[in-house]
Amino acid sequence: MAVLATQSRIQVESPAHALAVCEAVGADAILVAGITEYDAYTPVVGIVLQMYAPQQHAVEDFEPMLAARMAEPFEITRMVDPMLPTSQVQIVLNAAHERVQKAVRKYADPRDGNESHLGWREYLKVQSKYLRFCWNDALGRLMKQERSRRLLLVAGGNTEDPA
Repeated sequence: MAVLATQSRIQVESPAHALAVCEAVGADAILVAGITEYDAYTPVVGIVLQMYAPQQHAVEDFEPMLAARMAEPFEITRMVDPMLPTSQVQIVLNAAHERVQKAVRKYADPRDGNESHLGWREYLKVQSKYLRFCWNDALGRLMKQERSRRLLLVAGGNTEDPA
């Protein structure tokens, strides 16, 4: 936010801008997020989440034994075109759908999903709690996609987009 403030901007405006912000703060990657759909009454939330990485790291030096002992064994790598996100998720979560309700329950139960008289359904009724679930779901999907992409890169031994 400080970088955006110094630029007199309130949001990331392009992939090039995302990469510039990422480099300005010295991060390995930056997440750019947006709400694409919102209905507080159902509730329905649409989210787009993109990851951009400014630096390309070689994967040729991959050491399987060393990687097995590391908490996060793979470096963030970038596709050939840095203006494309390394990973991307676009999803609409509709609380009226049974699949979403099951996911909300799984999310709510280990938290405070049983303390309210509504139980886990409170996460379907309280907007702030439903939004937390939605962002958690989107981030989980993005991280799963990113891990798969990195594994494919390492298995293939190249730094190009596996798709």
